[in-house]
Parts: sequence; structure tokens; C-alpha cells
Amino acid sequence: MRCGGSLGGKPGRIIVVEGLDGVGKTTLSLALARRLRGCWLTTPGAELRAVREQFDAAFADDPIARALAYAASVIAVGHRAAVLRDQGHDVVIDRYWLSTLVYAPRGARAVLAAVDAHIVTPDLTLFLSASRSVREARMGPRRALSQADQATLDVGEDRRLRRRYRALRAHPAAGTLVVVEASGSQAKVLSIMEAWLVRRGLTESRSENQGCANAEWSPGGSRRTSSGPSSVPSESCSLATSGETSPVLGDHPGSRLGPGRRGGSRLRSTLGTG
Repeated sequence: MRCGGSLGGKPGRIIVVEGLDGVGKTTLSLALARRLRGCWLTTPGAELRAVREQFDAAFADDPIARALAYAASVIAVGHRAAVLRDQGHDVVIDRYWLSTLVYAPRGARAVLAAVDAHIVTPDLTLFLSASRSVREARMGPRRALSQADQATLDVGEDRRLRRRYRALRAHPAAGTLVVVEASGSQAKVLSIMEAWLVRRGLTESRSENQGCANAEWSPGGSRRTSSGPSSVPSESCSLATSGETSPVLGDHPGSRLGPGRRGGSRLRSTLGTG
């Protein structure tokens, strides 16, 4: 766990960063925690990560027991995040309950559903989405890819995992879920993540792209605000990709407030595809 300062007596916020392997979750969640001067947690927790290979081997023949053990780790991280939040810290979590459900074997999902009531609900889930080719390029330099990591790059597996995440976008453990196109530079993606925090009233404006979260982008690229269309080009709020449209949870490449949104309004931001 890495922590910065507190908010001076005010309760903090819990922000979850989700997504498939290779989208930049760890890098961007750490950067966001630093920017917020908050705490960074990850699931499974650091204690379990240190013995993860032995742990997986011990439960290799019992996938339900393995899934429940990982669920216990998520519960513990959630409770730790809630304590830090109540102490006035912002908390950013790298992977959380949705990943546990998505990657769980079929036979374990019904068992895990009974655990839902014990999961601390975050204020916001940022789902980072990048095309399979971008993910593969980013995972390439990693020194050691597990067999499970490599499997997510299969075309069929990529689509299957995305369908699972899409089916869970209204899950209570996601809080409000937003899809962020993450094929661009770290700085660009981070600025749009921050813009969504501003849009949801979770932090004060510090991002140069704060307007991205306060506007609805039409397919033509103009920005619509309360005063009508703006001449600001869509590139100021878009993320450059490698020329390939990234399949996301929604109906188009972009960002969307999921059904768990507050206030009943929906903001849709269409992001450029390079």
C-alpha cells in the first residue's frame, strides 16, 4: 500500500481502475493515486501477490476454492480502502471485484454471487479499454507473461472477456462505471481519467482536459455545451490510437456513464480513433 496525504478531515473517495491485461491499469492507477495524493491498493493484496505462484498451485485442482480465496483478498482490500477513506484519504484500487467475477471459472460464479453483499462499493470505476493489438504491444516488453496473460490476447478470449465486463457494468460493486479509451499516451489517458473525477464531483479541476467530462461530443466532433455547439475540435478530448477502433463496453469507442450513474443523466463522450 502506498499513501499520500489526507483531505484534512473530509472523507476520501474510492476509485477503481479496471480493464484487460495490457491496457495500463497499474501504471495509470499509480499515476492517478499520486496525482490525488492518495493511497494505492491492488488486488490481490500485496501479501498474497508475494506467494501467488504457490497459492495457485495449492488450489490448482479446486477452482471454486481458488476463486473464494481471491474473493477474500478483494474483501480485505475493500475494507482497508473503506478505513482509509473514512480517515480522509483518497484511495485508488488496481483491479477489484468485477475482475474477480469476470475471470472466475463458470462453476464459481454462483458461489461468488453470495459474496457481493460484503464488497465495499467504490465511488467510481474507470474501465480502461484498448484494442487487442495495443494490449499485445504493451505486454510484449514484460519479462515474464503468465499463460493466463497470454490467453487474454486470443481473439476469442478478448471478445469473451469484454462481454463479461459488459454484462457486469451495472453491478453494484462497480458504483458508477465509465469506459475510457486507453490507447493513447499515459498523460492523455490520465487527463481524461481526472476529467471524469471532476465531472462526477469527486475532485476539483486540475486537468487541462476538464472540458472533456463537461461536454457531450456529437459524432461529428463538435462539442455541445449548455450554450450550444462549440468550435473546440474533438482532438482536445480524444485519445489517439494506432488507427484501430478499440472495442469497448458501450456501443462505440468512447466513454459512458453506466446504468449505475447518479442523478439519472447520461453523458456520452465520443473519442477519436486516430
